[in-house]
Amino acid sequence: MDSNAFIAEVYRRMAARHAAGKAHPTWQETENQAMVLNAAHQYAPYLPKDRSAPILDLGFGGGWFVAACLKLGYEKIYGADFGIAHKQHVREWARDRVTLLTSRTTLGNS
Repeated sequence: MDSNAFIAEVYRRMAARHAAGKAHPTWQETENQAMVLNAAHQYAPYLPKDRSAPILDLGFGGGWFVAACLKLGYEKIYGADFGIAHKQHVREWARDRVTLLTSRTTLGNS
């Protein structure tokens, strides 16, 4: 099998694993979750002091790190993951501050 075809199949299967009918948490439901609050506290000393510095979360899953960065006031948060079509709710938390990336997107043309 061609390596590009193999990678495309991996992405297709990973995307299929994410259920479209699953309920997605709103920002109000997410912002005060223990995982988010703990991450904000734990990572704050290691993140850039400049709140306009871009932050990239590879494999953002449910978005707890993205939410922690929002909580800390970061303005340019990027998330990349499989099944991104079923994770658009994370971008809805702050459309002006969160950009979600697919395997075909780069930071320059998101």
